[in-house]
Amino acid sequence: MIAQLIVLSAVAYVGYQAAKIVVKSLGLGSDPDPGEEQKIPGANDMVQDPVCGLFISPADAVTIIHKGTYISFCSRECLNKFLQNQG
Repeated sequence: MIAQLIVLSAVAYVGYQAAKIVVKSLGLGSDPDPGEEQKIPGANDMVQDPVCGLFISPADAVTIIHKGTYISFCSRECLNKFLQNQG
């Protein structure tokens, strides 16, 4: 009885390890490889200031919502020029 339990446990363990290898080789695992570089969505996107034409990172931009659209500026100066021209 105990011998059968040990054999069954060993078979289950080997089956589990084999299944892990198959899943990993097919790329079905949810965890990325630790050495693999992960891209942050939008990290390299740039936006153009409509006043001076400078391209800037959205994280560094001064952004407003104007008529339902996000508009990004390189500085408050460009934002103020834009707002003055809208009036």
